[in-house]
Amino acid sequence: MKKTFFIITAVFFLITFSRCKEDGFISDPDALLRFSADTVSFDTVFTTIGSATMYFKIYNPYNKTLKLSTAYIAGGENSFFRMNFDGEPARRVNNIEIPPKDSLFIFVEVTIDPLGVNNPLIVKDSVIFITNGNLQNVKLIAYGQDVHLIKGKILKNTVWEADKPYLIYNSAAVDTGNTLTINPGVQVYLHDRSSLIVWGKLIVNGTSDKPVIFQGDRLEEDYRIIAGQWGTIYIDPISTGNIINYAIIKNSIAGIQIGHPSQNKQPTLQLSNTIIQNISYVGIYAFGADINCYNTILANATYNLVTLLKGGRYNFSHC
Repeated sequence: MKKTFFIITAVFFLITFSRCKEDGFISDPDALLRFSADTVSFDTVFTTIGSATMYFKIYNPYNKTLKLSTAYIAGGENSFFRMNFDGEPARRVNNIEIPPKDSLFIFVEVTIDPLGVNNPLIVKDSVIFITNGNLQNVKLIAYGQDVHLIKGKILKNTVWEADKPYLIYNSAAVDTGNTLTINPGVQVYLHDRSSLIVWGKLIVNGTSDKPVIFQGDRLEEDYRIIAGQWGTIYIDPISTGNIINYAIIKNSIAGIQIGHPSQNKQPTLQLSNTIIQNISYVGIYAFGADINCYNTILANATYNLVTLLKGGRYNFSHC
């Protein structure tokens, strides 16, 4: 008799517990997730180079647990976008329980294959969420830009045209006895701590309406005026005949470093109609150099706008 009573009691407890657990979930077909954003937009993303990570949050606004049946990137394996769901990388997740009044983070990145076009091209996808039979989505938008990727290269005689931007990764160097010519309107982006090193000669041929721009490769609005995003334009002591005309050099560690404290040779630079700004160290950092600088603006350097050491010849007019 006691044994029978125990079995009945145990069964009753299991049924009651199961009902309580079921009652803890929202089954109302009108119950919907809430989102911190309905669209996640990426600024221009260079092809073959991964984006910064963006995120949004999903909320359960109810007093009971909400079960997310599934969440997935609509484009599946063919999507340019990647999702990290509350710390777990996945293109699809299933049966996720969101406690009452709680939330989860969704992190999104995008890497875009070369597009075969010179102008930015919009890339779209979405993250689909299904709860209690309801389908919701958050849109994903990015602008893909093909680039000339210059990754740790030694450059021979070459000319850069303004067909599409140039992205320098792991620095690039103009070889001794060779010239890099950069024509009007070229945009040069440099990755974190990357520099353009000149052993040969650099000729920058910008114009007033089409300046040559050197800047970091973080294109989000928050980075628009942040200093220290890339290294410098470094002109080696053996380099002579350099010309920079109508350029904008911004957001670097040093704008231009010319010469080196350990060497006594005199590199030369003609710098004109140029803006050097938002620099985390020094705008022009020269060691025994020969610089003729005309009609140039230097602004917003953390230490000095100009530092001239080890002698040299310097002429600054209308600067």
